[in-house]
Amino acid sequence: MVFAEQELDLMRRVRRLAGPHIEAIAPVTSVPAAFLAALTANESGAWLIRNTVIPPRFEPAVYRALQAVRDGVREHYGQVTRKMLLGCLDVDLSRYGSSWGLTQIMGWHALRWGADLSKLNRAERHYIFTVRLLVENASDFGLDLTRDFEEMARVWNTGRPADDPRTERIEGKTHDPEYVPNLLRRMEIWRGTNS
Repeated sequence: MVFAEQELDLMRRVRRLAGPHIEAIAPVTSVPAAFLAALTANESGAWLIRNTVIPPRFEPAVYRALQAVRDGVREHYGQVTRKMLLGCLDVDLSRYGSSWGLTQIMGWHALRWGADLSKLNRAERHYIFTVRLLVENASDFGLDLTRDFEEMARVWNTGRPADDPRTERIEGKTHDPEYVPNLLRRMEIWRGTNS
């Protein structure tokens, strides 16, 4: 398979900058390094130029949902309850309503895990949380971490697989129709690149 030079360059940058962190977690997880690398390219490739410091991405809809939970208008958001948000200022909610780090994990996951939010943005710790979330997603949706890459990508991007067995609707439609094909192609590139 022939890949565009731009794609090859992107995956070389991922290997150079994030590769050591991906390779450090690979021996303790069944999630393939190629998946973690492709996920990194999809989520943060545009910012992964000279270092692994990725700016958080504010998600206004998530922020408003967290505000509604804190203010008692809504019962919960995902697994985040009002009790978890008591005492949170709007600035805190904006941090929990942003995605962080190399794979852009939503801040509210750190809240429910009782984890320090700043660790999501530190490359040497980030993939521990990425794998944790992938394992949770696989358990929730009955996915195999070693082969259900298309569905894992959809869940990561949308919160649902393409066909969620818990509902009768087709879910998991990514905003970017190329999100899943890009990830699968980038996995192949990762497997073929040298360090």
